[in-house]
Amino acid sequence: MSQSAVDTARLELFPERNSQWHSVKPGRGKGDDMHIAPWQRFIVGENADYPQQILAAQWAEVTRRMDRLRSDDGDPEHWDVHHWQDINPVHTEALVQLTCGGPQIIYHGGLLHVRLRYHDAQARRPGLPPDVAALVHDLGPEHVTVTLHNISPLNERRLLIQGGAFGEHLLDAAQDSSSGDVWQTHDGYLRVMLPPGRAVTLRITMRRYALRPSYAAPAWF
Repeated sequence: MSQSAVDTARLELFPERNSQWHSVKPGRGKGDDMHIAPWQRFIVGENADYPQQILAAQWAEVTRRMDRLRSDDGDPEHWDVHHWQDINPVHTEALVQLTCGGPQIIYHGGLLHVRLRYHDAQARRPGLPPDVAALVHDLGPEHVTVTLHNISPLNERRLLIQGGAFGEHLLDAAQDSSSGDVWQTHDGYLRVMLPPGRAVTLRITMRRYALRPSYAAPAWF
């Protein structure tokens, strides 16, 4: 949250950061937030396999819970108060961390503090377009690095990248890591067109918490 060098130094004082903070555990915690430590090590470049590991673990948990839902024919009189919570298949921690670049929300009313949010410009709705994957793999006080990949072999995809869940971060510009080209933003949003099969890695410069947070919809293409 602070991106302070002092706070980063505090984390490095924990001896378990090398032996315990890299592991991905099966299952799901009460707040769906079991893996903030291995995600943090990934962001600082010390846990390269984390994206594959967390996606595999959470997919396995989703399928396990779906199996429980299909056979959920017990007597409600004997169900625990957390019955539905324990079989809820909606699992968002990995997607929030990897695509948006932030920790999972606190489950009892916490706000989403992330670097990026996406809008499908063709469907005019929030979220990544079909066939488009995103991976945030670097964060700094004034930048975020994200790789976008359009896996469709036939269709181009257009998206709008917003700074923060509520438009609170002002995006300045983005540099294509392969070509060196600089993409300018429009009204603080980054407009991206991905040809079929195209991947691009962008280093986006930003001013965090420079704007008033809002639920307002962005300007579309």
